[in-house]
Amino acid sequence: MPDANIVFQSMNGSGKTGAFCIPAIMHVDLTQSALQVLIIGGATRELNRQTKQILEVLVKDLGITVCFGEKSEKFDTSHIMVTTLGYIKQ
Repeated sequence: MPDANIVFQSMNGSGKTGAFCIPAIMHVDLTQSALQVLIIGGATRELNRQTKQILEVLVKDLGITVCFGEKSEKFDTSHIMVTTLGYIKQ
């Protein structure tokens, strides 16, 4: 399937986060120490932090690094970044 933008909507606890995090993880190339996946989450930091926490559980022991996009965090060698649209606009 070619790269595409997809929108999900469903009830809480139905697996939406896993539905986009697992394919994102599968596209990470561990031979490259660079940002490869950008997840632009909801409007609130709390929702994005929850997404980052779920990602960290899913990538545990895989060698994939996850960061939260904000001014104070370095992402030079992170594979996946979870952030808000506001951070990208900066």
